[in-house]
Amino acid sequence: MAWLSEQDKISPAGAPLRHAILLASLFGGMVVPAFAITSYFWLMSFRIFRFQSFPPRGYLITSITPVIHGSLAHRKGVELLLYGVLAISMTVWVIWSVFNIFPEIALILEPLFIQLGLDI
Repeated sequence: MAWLSEQDKISPAGAPLRHAILLASLFGGMVVPAFAITSYFWLMSFRIFRFQSFPPRGYLITSITPVIHGSLAHRKGVELLLYGVLAISMTVWVIWSVFNIFPEIALILEPLFIQLGLDI
């Protein structure tokens, strides 16, 4: 944060945009991995549902890895699907909580919206 305050002293006119970019990148750093994890879990679970085996066909396994078939594999697929839903819902909850705790965040992000040409 020291670089941010130093930049504000040098160029105070661009400070709101820098703050908005910092905040948007922090949110992006949280949302993008959550969506990546969710998509991985969902794709894995859909393959488990299709092939009725865990790990699904096409995944490299060692010789000691037990391969589960049938209803137990279906259960593993449901578990992975729920883990994906949990990852997304936790991310949404954290972002919602931050916006409720700090309602001025929308004002901080406003210069970024203007720069991008978004009318919100």
